[in-house]
Amino acid sequence: MARDDRMGHRQEIADWSVGSSDSEQGFRLLGLTVRGMARRKPTIPERAQLARAAVEYIAHHAEREPDQGPYDLAFRGLGKIGWLHPQSRDGIAAYAAGCWVEGEEPYAGMAPADLEAAELGRQAQSQHGHRFATQHNKQLEVAIDTRDHTSVRCVGATKSGRPCSIGALPGRNMCHIHAPELQCGVLKPNGQRCAIATGGRGSCAAHRQ
Repeated sequence: MARDDRMGHRQEIADWSVGSSDSEQGFRLLGLTVRGMARRKPTIPERAQLARAAVEYIAHHAEREPDQGPYDLAFRGLGKIGWLHPQSRDGIAAYAAGCWVEGEEPYAGMAPADLEAAELGRQAQSQHGHRFATQHNKQLEVAIDTRDHTSVRCVGATKSGRPCSIGALPGRNMCHIHAPELQCGVLKPNGQRCAIATGGRGSCAAHRQ
């Protein structure tokens, strides 16, 4: 995502935090402004902002709505962030509710520089995992191609031109009849090689003379 979009989303989080102590109207307006944006998972700095804002939202509504648990309040407030991925919304709401119950500040002791460094580390780990997955997928593709090329059925053709129905040799794509190294192989007067199967024992009876 472009840097401008990231900055815009961070401003939306800040607006949401302010709105949580003022009115629900700010949430509704925020939901309208980001409704068309693609949902995504937040960066670590964004998660910290969202968690802190969610705790503020819980604090603002807990006494007014005693029938609502801290998780429910946080989950509802985070729903106003239109670009937030549902899975992230659930996780952040649970984390914020836990902080509220324990009386702890989300991401306590972590300065903005620490959060940015953690995000860079996460991205590097993700890229490494992506490269590993790509390499693993290529290995699987090669294995699949090898298996396809050494199918159960022989890829040779009978004299009538029909596909051979004999099972292929282990690790091969031809049967004991069509494997070249198991045929006679002597060139006939017409220039064609003899394809009589000999089981790898050399020339056929007709060409041993």
